[in-house]
Amino acid sequence: MNWTDLITNPQAVIGIYKQAPSLDSFIIERLIINAGSVVISGDLAALPSPLPKRWQRSGVSRCSAKITLSGIAKLQLDGVPSIQIDSDNCLIGRGAKLSIEQADSCWQAADGTSFPHRLIVCQSDFINFRIVSQVVAVSLEGYGPSAV
Repeated sequence: MNWTDLITNPQAVIGIYKQAPSLDSFIIERLIINAGSVVISGDLAALPSPLPKRWQRSGVSRCSAKITLSGIAKLQLDGVPSIQIDSDNCLIGRGAKLSIEQADSCWQAADGTSFPHRLIVCQSDFINFRIVSQVVAVSLEGYGPSAV
């Protein structure tokens, strides 16, 4: 099972990448923890191939991902994101290994239907976390060097 099979909107990823991109070297830019939700933002290690035509026209050289977790049941965190910005205002640095898996536990919807939790795991030498959530949604955006 691909990690995209476990998100609410797999077409947002598969429509651009055609198959699930690797989360092994995800460069974390932002980790936002709210009551009941977490947002993980950063860059995927590789661009889709072939690059979408609209991305080619706009000079896209990076792909950012926003992973939104809601219905948080458990969160364990150790460390902090470690980021650097290059001269073109793009993220650089060491990537973290992310994974999105089906957890052993379940949650129950208002109508009584039971659904498995999602387990999001991050492992790196600077940050580690495990988050159990009900829902995982992902959005992607291509970007290139920005003028500062």
